[in-house]
Amino acid sequence: MRAADRVAALTAIGYGVNEQLAAEKAEVIREAMDMNVRSFNTAFGPINIQQSEPETIIRTDYDRFKEWAVDNLPDALETITVTRVKQDVYDEHVERLVVVGGDAVDPATGEVVPYATVVNKPAGDPYVTYPSSVPQKRWKAHAAALVNEQVQPLAETLLAIEAPE
Repeated sequence: MRAADRVAALTAIGYGVNEQLAAEKAEVIREAMDMNVRSFNTAFGPINIQQSEPETIIRTDYDRFKEWAVDNLPDALETITVTRVKQDVYDEHVERLVVVGGDAVDPATGEVVPYATVVNKPAGDPYVTYPSSVPQKRWKAHAAALVNEQVQPLAETLLAIEAPE
């Protein structure tokens, strides 16, 4: 069997493993929710359930900032073929914005700026992590060695199964 055949076989097997991994992660999340837990200890190391926290973010609109800059920062404007705000000036103003009462505010002036809106981003969906640990590193090394040793038999087994149409 050529290396190209083994690559194709491993790619197909990897796809199957990834599909099954996604299904198992979904099941772990369901179990964790049912049991009201955030982690599981396994023989292979810990498995954790994580979820991003909701956050408030500021979205800016470059064109609206440019319109605002015409009146408020005329020295920051440069005209080439089109009028645009110098990137460093834009970045400086956008980076310092803060949320006050649901509005995007420039703390240097206290102005509610017309070129930015505040968006409340909800928490993300729960997801599974397999954090680095001594058992995890050992099992990954063991699995890598096993795959390396078994790639030829795995590929031959895959070929022996009736090929999908």
